[in-house]
Amino acid sequence: MISCVQNYNEIPNNKPDYNDDYYNQFMIVISLFLIIPSLYFLYRNSPRLLNVTPKANVIIVDKKISPDENEKNEIFSEMSSCGGFIPYLRKLHKNQGNNVTSVIVAKYPTLRNLALEFIERWEKVVMNDKNSIIKMQEECLEFSLRATLNVIVSSNEENLDVKTYKKSYDAVLSGLFDKQFGKLDTLHEERFQESINYMKSVTCKLIDQRRNELKTNNEGENKMKDLFDILVSENDPHTGKPFTDAAITHYMCGYTMAGYHTTGTAIPYTIFAITQNHDVQVKLREEIDKTLGGRLPTFDDLSSMEYLTQVVKESLRVYAPASFVARLLKSETILPAMDESKDLRLKANTTILYPIPLYHEDPKFFTQPEKFDPTRFSPDKIKNIEPNTYCPFGFGSRICPAERYALMDIKMVICLILQKFNVKLAMKLEDFVIEERFVNMAKNDVLIKLELRSK
Repeated sequence: MISCVQNYNEIPNNKPDYNDDYYNQFMIVISLFLIIPSLYFLYRNSPRLLNVTPKANVIIVDKKISPDENEKNEIFSEMSSCGGFIPYLRKLHKNQGNNVTSVIVAKYPTLRNLALEFIERWEKVVMNDKNSIIKMQEECLEFSLRATLNVIVSSNEENLDVKTYKKSYDAVLSGLFDKQFGKLDTLHEERFQESINYMKSVTCKLIDQRRNELKTNNEGENKMKDLFDILVSENDPHTGKPFTDAAITHYMCGYTMAGYHTTGTAIPYTIFAITQNHDVQVKLREEIDKTLGGRLPTFDDLSSMEYLTQVVKESLRVYAPASFVARLLKSETILPAMDESKDLRLKANTTILYPIPLYHEDPKFFTQPEKFDPTRFSPDKIKNIEPNTYCPFGFGSRICPAERYALMDIKMVICLILQKFNVKLAMKLEDFVIEERFVNMAKNDVLIKLELRSK
């Protein structure tokens, strides 16, 4: 059994090797998440810097990626050869059957028990002091990280100190974000490097443990494999060679970040929206009570509650956690520009950014876009939404592979909260401020007052 409970002063004293392949590749991956949002920020705030403003809110990043550069990095080369990260994962999972839905269904009882742990925690707080205030974003980020790790690596929390892991993970992400603005002082730089070392150490231990478990138990063919099992035990379908520890670490970090912050902010945003729309809260609670009759929601219940789905989808439209999706043009492409008499000619290997909020708030696509209206996604209206204008998870063949998992997670937590509590905003409305970090986060958290419902 691995004990990963470590304080920062207990981390080995060896300083990180700045020539270490792992460190360099890790920084490259994370840098992509830093550079592109910065370009997006410049686009929204300084449109005059661009020679041409393209139609339909498309952002152009005229940066070529040479084949030679891709060849230098084996991991990116593998993904590129498949047409992108998501197609690469599809290729990796092609022999795993109906893995996405199957894994969600299999994991659902565990995830629901995890959510109930938080519900019971909040219930005790409220019973001790009915005026207590819940930092909903902070709480939901903890839930989301634990849930994401459970799905990705089937983590046993006896083997993984999630709070210490979260502290290190947040320090790395915050440090990388601040580095681009020159805000990282010496003290925070040291903590940043220590956190990287800690995460690397934990991941290596988890990889070794999983390899030993698979060898000892010999269950590879009898149990449903999660992503971690596949990366640890199978060969890369492109190279035919085993995944390196560095490659496994890259994938795990990428997936964890994608699932952790997005779902962890989507839940409190939905709660916030419910507090600001009393009629929505009443109607949603009525649907939940009628469907469940006091029992816990099953996986199928979450799919059957149409209004719950509509509320969550509308929340993702108004408060999209992600800022953009990106596409790399394989060949020269012509797009219409703002000036109808001119075309915008884009060279091959140009990256186009597709800013999600600009589409979601465009009145051409959503009438009264500032209004929170779940009925936009009712069966009779959803068909009128133009393709690719609603895209909290992206769109097309490269849509987020965890879309169904995220929707299930959000709906489950919202359902369990409204079964037990009435929700009220416990902060001034003007203090609800969204700032862009790696995702769009509530700067001052989302402070919620929970009131126990009468039996």
